[in-house]
Amino acid sequence: MRFFWLLCAFWGALGAFDISNLNVATSGVSGRFVERVELAGLDMNATSKGRFELKEGALFWRVETPVKTTLKICKEGIFEEIGGAWVKKDALMDKDIFLAITNLDETRLSRDFNLNLSGGEAKWSLSLAPKTIIFKEIFDEIIVEGGETVQRIIIKAANGDVTTDEFLEVKY
Repeated sequence: MRFFWLLCAFWGALGAFDISNLNVATSGVSGRFVERVELAGLDMNATSKGRFELKEGALFWRVETPVKTTLKICKEGIFEEIGGAWVKKDALMDKDIFLAITNLDETRLSRDFNLNLSGGEAKWSLSLAPKTIIFKEIFDEIIVEGGETVQRIIIKAANGDVTTDEFLEVKY
């Protein structure tokens, strides 16, 4: 009987589905986004809309409504475009984690999160559960869903806030 379970575990490992199996476009990707923020304890939600572009290791986030602003998130930091120039911002979010999520960087994500991937190549969901005390104080869970591209990111904050980013009309 023990041999049977070992054989099942072996076949399961051979067919294991992990992030490296995904053929997800993470560069040269652009489209529209809708971001909805549900604030815990309040009956109102905030929605912003705009355009995004992933290129050359950076995420360009152009908010069109309700307030126009353009952000660039890259390994050098988080910048806001002001008067045609990029101005570095003191950010409350971790640029490395955000870039790891948008680029599905399994090595970087697995340092701070337990990863649980489900589904298949055409439709998958990646749940990120924080490992470290610091991230447990910030996040309950982050869910990334997609297919050929990332289609949705849901950030469930430890304080009960939920931010959902949906990516539409995606081109790559």
